[in-house]
Amino acid sequence: MTLVYLAIAWTCGILLGQVLRAAGILSCNTPLWAFGAAAGACVVGFAALRRLKGLRLGSALLLFLILGAWRYQAAPFDPCVSPADLSHHHAQAADGVWAVSEGTVIGYPEVRDAEIHYQVEVIRVTIDAATYDVQGRALVRAPRVPAFSYGDRVRVTGLLLTPPVLDDFNYRRYLAARNIHTLIRRPTIALLSHGHGSPFWHALYSTRTRASAVLNRILPEPAAGLANGMVLGIEGGISEEVSDAFRATGTTHLIVISGSNIAFLSGALVAGLAGVLSRRRAALVAAPIVLLYVLLVGADPPALRAGVMGLLGLGAIYFGRRGTAYVSLCAAGLLMTAINPLALWDIGFQLSFATSLGLILFQPPLSRTLAAWLGRRLSAEAARRVAAVLDATLTVTLAAQAAVLPLLLAYFGQLSIISLLTNALVAPVQPAILASGIAALLAGLAFLPFGQVVAALPWALLGYTVAVIRLAADIPFASVPVGRAGPLFVIGYYAVLAALLARGRLALAARSNRRLILAGALTAVATLLLWNAWRVLPDGRLHVLFVSAGGGEAVALTTPGGRTAWAWDGRGDGAALVRATQRGPWRGGRPDVVLGPCAASPWPGAACIDPAGLDPGAAVRLEPGVSLVRLDAGAGWALALEYGAFRTLLPPTLPQEAQAALVAGAAAGSFTVLKASGPGTGAWPSAALVRATAPQAVVWPLTTTYPPEVRDALAAAHTIRVDPAARVEVVTDGDGFTLATHSAAGPR
Repeated sequence: MTLVYLAIAWTCGILLGQVLRAAGILSCNTPLWAFGAAAGACVVGFAALRRLKGLRLGSALLLFLILGAWRYQAAPFDPCVSPADLSHHHAQAADGVWAVSEGTVIGYPEVRDAEIHYQVEVIRVTIDAATYDVQGRALVRAPRVPAFSYGDRVRVTGLLLTPPVLDDFNYRRYLAARNIHTLIRRPTIALLSHGHGSPFWHALYSTRTRASAVLNRILPEPAAGLANGMVLGIEGGISEEVSDAFRATGTTHLIVISGSNIAFLSGALVAGLAGVLSRRRAALVAAPIVLLYVLLVGADPPALRAGVMGLLGLGAIYFGRRGTAYVSLCAAGLLMTAINPLALWDIGFQLSFATSLGLILFQPPLSRTLAAWLGRRLSAEAARRVAAVLDATLTVTLAAQAAVLPLLLAYFGQLSIISLLTNALVAPVQPAILASGIAALLAGLAFLPFGQVVAALPWALLGYTVAVIRLAADIPFASVPVGRAGPLFVIGYYAVLAALLARGRLALAARSNRRLILAGALTAVATLLLWNAWRVLPDGRLHVLFVSAGGGEAVALTTPGGRTAWAWDGRGDGAALVRATQRGPWRGGRPDVVLGPCAASPWPGAACIDPAGLDPGAAVRLEPGVSLVRLDAGAGWALALEYGAFRTLLPPTLPQEAQAALVAGAAAGSFTVLKASGPGTGAWPSAALVRATAPQAVVWPLTTTYPPEVRDALAAAHTIRVDPAARVEVVTDGDGFTLATHSAAGPR
């Protein structure tokens, strides 16, 4: 237990360091020797008080508290930079700096829908004909073709930017936790040479790439994409439709490398090797295999946490000591945050840690309660068999879900009401999927036709998993928005769980008291959930959400009464725009009405109105007081969204000839907000339209390339600069308005 206390003190020290840094008490000018002096005093106190157990523990806890703060100060979210750091050269430029960067591709490229994310270790940067030797890691978001790999030396010409901080997602912190403080947008990449990485990592990443190719050949979609995620930790091949179904049913944890994968692999290796070796030697042989597997799948925080726990478990077998699960979990967390203190804020790490803690703390009492309840109603043999089945499904799922629920609500604001049932149906087959998937992969690597034969089993099991999850996701209200839970909800929820765990050690031992405590706890949690749900009911204001994706833009509307509409002119990838809408703060699923070319509508089954078929002046009334009026834009079409004194123009990608017709016929009038289209759409507002409509505010995406006269007109207006990849939400009560930006992607 001492290690648990020390890990808690260490974590509190990291949090204290972040608080003191944010308050300005700690800064770049704070000498690190001050922490060393304080830690040294604690060590002296520990030595002096070694005979007094209580004071000795107190000194040790204080020491770890100071060390935790020291560790954060050495690697904070906002590091101290010098001219030798890459981020120094763009830190003061809000719109970024155009530069030529030279560096090496590191890590495993992350494949997304329409792009690849590369991490490049930059060694040289040229800005305004001046070249600087630098150090720093940049995230390059590039097209999927041409592709580059680990160890390639590249020259990247593009815009250096500081990662943005958006309203619903701190992208800057997300990347800082990965030691990335620079984005490179609109890149042009040239290959200089190969083979500049570590031979070990090159071999490992090459193996991962080859293994992924084998899985893609021996399994059809969507089984291949899921197998890549479950076996190799490559999630980019999973379709958005399947990913959305997993998210809606609360089963996303099944498609990432987790503790169950590592535990299964460790147990299988020890059991398999125990036939020819002793258990101690089997654990010793299994340890490097587990370590290699963790490195192979990417060593992200959840996988790394699971790997550390797995290695500690193997160490317990080797040294003949009984492993304590929660001690191993705390040791894993301590080691990970010692390597990278910012991992403490990683969503994946938090969810993974909470899930493991829930299984450790809650499953045993749930299993005992279930066994006792069954024992009173069934024969001993029947109760044992039923309990064995339910332990592998219901209690495991309930324990994990109970532990992660507040975090899911805090980060995503969605509650899956069928998560428990869906997990109970699909969780039992996941170990078999992992085992058969690895077997099929190894067979395919040896001889592809043999791998295709062995792949029949994982294909069937993955098909069952996808079928169950799709059916569950299609149930009405499978996932409902309840609003993001605040810190008080999260703290209160975990306080209730802690009280329930402690009740067996308290004087409240009577069954009636236990039932009263449980009823009160459930009532409190239900009340908080209902309160959060009430917060996201229609708020009496008009919400206008502008989204960009796939070379086009769309607008999602939520009226004061809760009706929804979606407008799009057919430019770009409609399916990508739908996905971008659903990831945002939009309150609906399928819209009540779609406005745009109905033949190309990406919303099958939704009511559709083609504005091109409306006469100028005709109006689509979404609800009393909220209308979309067809404007005379010549051969094109344009809509004015009107609510009280608020007006805005749709779509943002209006062609130049349509804009000219609006200005010539004086059909546009004035607008409250004018959204300028982003880069990649091939559209922009004309200077004449900006002057004629005299908008109160123009939303102008960064890094856009407009003609000089357009830039001059926008510079003369009241402009609000936004990240081009962000969703922009305008909220109005019909008089004034507010504007917020929301992240385009965020952590998967």
